[in-house]
Amino acid sequence: FPSHDNAATNKLDGVGYQFFFIKEDKVLGFYLKNKKDLWKLGIIPLDKLNQYKDEINNLLKTVFNVEVFMDGIYVFDTVYTHDDTYLLEFENRINRAKDVIKFINTIIKDISLLNRYTFTVKEFYTGSNTSDNIQKTVQYMNDKYGIKCVEYNDGIILQPKTKISDRTPIYKWKFYSKITVDLLAKDKVRAGENSTYTLYLKTFGNKLIPFYDGQSKKVITITVNNDEYVDGVKGHIVTGK
Repeated sequence: FPSHDNAATNKLDGVGYQFFFIKEDKVLGFYLKNKKDLWKLGIIPLDKLNQYKDEINNLLKTVFNVEVFMDGIYVFDTVYTHDDTYLLEFENRINRAKDVIKFINTIIKDISLLNRYTFTVKEFYTGSNTSDNIQKTVQYMNDKYGIKCVEYNDGIILQPKTKISDRTPIYKWKFYSKITVDLLAKDKVRAGENSTYTLYLKTFGNKLIPFYDGQSKKVITITVNNDEYVDGVKGHIVTGK
């Protein structure tokens, strides 16, 4: 285990985003953003929020890290706030998230585009013993998801209970069946209706190295049919070798 104290929670089989709010003309917009996507979840007319002017001003200066799974927005950290709460230790950051999510659930209850989502703060176990926190997280997943535990979860997240720092990285443990490797397909060679790509791995320092078979030592390539559609996406994989 990592040497420092860690809170533990389940890692859902979802997608990570930053969750934030933008004032647009006469509405308050709810947004999700990551490196690939920007989603607008919905809006609330500001004239419905007149009694919450201070809270809305604070909300506009708040950013959360979240997991999106099914119709749930699950907050697992506060990364920016108007009062520098995000600079404090983890327990303070997660308590701030609980306060804000409670407020959000109050103002969206009559907004159909937003109340179809579940906004919640993830269940963290924050005791002084990391091993105990992991065991409690496993029990939580078993109790909540039963036989779908592995289907709905990737594994376990270990969150340092300290301030946010490059020296206290977040650790992830995955179920064996959920371990994946991201590959980059490049060096395109086209022949008729097919294109062949070489697969690469990205290492530390963003260096690319060829992905090869451990036994044959041959670099692995994939061949794609450029014209065939699969699940609405153009480019069907024909072979991999």
